[in-house]
Amino acid sequence: MPLMPAADIDVTEQLVRRLLTQQFPDLAGLPLRLAANGWDNAIFRLGSNLAVRLPRREAAAHLIEHEQRWLPQLTRGLGRAAAANLVTRGGTLAAVIDFGDLTAGDPATDLAAAWLVFDVLDG
Repeated sequence: MPLMPAADIDVTEQLVRRLLTQQFPDLAGLPLRLAANGWDNAIFRLGSNLAVRLPRREAAAHLIEHEQRWLPQLTRGLGRAAAANLVTRGGTLAAVIDFGDLTAGDPATDLAAAWLVFDVLDG
């Protein structure tokens, strides 16, 4: 049994670069590298202080809709620092919090996400 479900969409550096060129040409020239492939999303570092997170499974697209709907309401009044679930440490990206299953209310959802990053935290 695979650790993670197979990707429906092959999110490659070339795909991300092409999307950046089409949608954010001012950012398209920044250095880009794969940071992680999660259960639902691929995360790329863009330059020194940005991240690009795209669904790698079709089923994950609606989870991003949850985030877009609820995060602004949850962070209202907290300012820009609490805005799009990125955690930094000393100006470096340290973690991404997945709010896609926000309505699940099941701690196992958080445990599953944490389990996937154990090797990253260890080294």
